[in-house]
Amino acid sequence: MVRITVEIDRSQVQSVIDKQVKKVNRCAAIALTKTAAQHKKDFASVIDGVFDRPTRFTGSAVRVKSATVRDFTAELSMPKRQSSYVGKEIDGGQRKAKAYERALTAAGLLPNGYVTVPGEKAPMDANGNISRTFLVAMMRQLSNGGYGGSTKGDDKKQARAYKKHGGFLVVPVGNRQGFDRAKIKQPGIYRVTQQQTTWDLDPVLIFVRKANYKPKLNWRNEVQKTVDAKFKGYFIAALES
Repeated sequence: MVRITVEIDRSQVQSVIDKQVKKVNRCAAIALTKTAAQHKKDFASVIDGVFDRPTRFTGSAVRVKSATVRDFTAELSMPKRQSSYVGKEIDGGQRKAKAYERALTAAGLLPNGYVTVPGEKAPMDANGNISRTFLVAMMRQLSNGGYGGSTKGDDKKQARAYKKHGGFLVVPVGNRQGFDRAKIKQPGIYRVTQQQTTWDLDPVLIFVRKANYKPKLNWRNEVQKTVDAKFKGYFIAALES
């Protein structure tokens, strides 16, 4: 019988273990960060199923905070501007009033507790939002009485806007007396264009009560799908590098 005896330098063994633990920790942090970055890329397609033609600004809303060896947490968040409306699709609740809605409320044209939705004839941009140029022209004319200004002096720009966009008529909530109910079926803002003997009234903004949004996007679930699909591969690749 032969016995083999060796002396093991436990400090060296511990050193090897420590190096491996550090590598595992570093690779885990790398994999977590890459997984979060992948979801950031995927978010545009995720949000495409929630919003109608979301803008690039909305699709690129996600920000990534990297994981570290001291904190195995990669964080996904949104800037305040995007979260103010995307967050309602995630958590539900009421959306905040838009700038022009706040201006309409301040002018006494849109009651508290109401917001607007696009009317049938609202001019829309490529992203499915009401044209900003149109909104600016509308607000300028409404501040001047709704039907444009004179063609003198500083009012020439106003007159050009009137010629392009028409005038505007505000139909208040709860009072349509004196209005043609066949043409005006809902409170809101109507674009007025003059024909030879008549006036056309086209709805551009409709006044509606604020409603609570029901959550449409389970963001946590979408992130988990990315984790399940990508984390293991990123982790193994980091260990083998």
